Amino acid sequence: MKKIIAISLIYFFCGLPIFLYAQNEVDSSKVIDIDDPTQYLPAYLENVYIGMTLAEFSNVKDTLLLAVSHNIPDLWYGVREEVTEDGISEVYYKFDKEENGINIDRPLYQIDLIFSDSLSESEFLRDKFGVPQKDLGSSEYEWKFNTNKNYKLFLKQKGIEVQIFAAMPGTEYEAKIDF
Repeated sequence: MKKIIAISLIYFFCGLPIFLYAQNEVDSSKVIDIDDPTQYLPAYLENVYIGMTLAEFSNVKDTLLLAVSHNIPDLWYGVREEVTEDGISEVYYKFDKEENGINIDRPLYQIDLIFSDSLSESEFLRDKFGVPQKDLGSSEYEWKFNTNKNYKLFLKQKGIEVQIFAAMPGTEYEAKIDF
């Protein structure tokens, strides 16, 4: 009996670090197709996707009616949209600025969703991404996924805000491996 307990404890303590390390790993069981926004965005954003250029975005959304910020120091352009669909109250879009010939088309690399209530937010996250990969406490959670592109897709939930961003080359998150 003592041998069984000892062997069980050895397996437990040897396996524990592997289990804890795996909690921060990319969900390799799900590869997100960035070109298919239905996999990672609410229905309201069916014509928007990570990686679309600012010019493409201007064809989908009337940027003359949206709040566009050009004052962010050399990193990105920001666009703010007020929404009343899918339980969302606001959407912030971040487009990379060209630097040293990288991202000259100014791709969309981050979308922040502000939900009007936590129930809508929880349903969206559960339906699209499942159980959080990392629990930071105080209603903060994280997910990380492989994509069909040369970068990973990250999600971070903070209260009723969900940040969805790509660690694409040339952006502020390019070197991001973990939160």
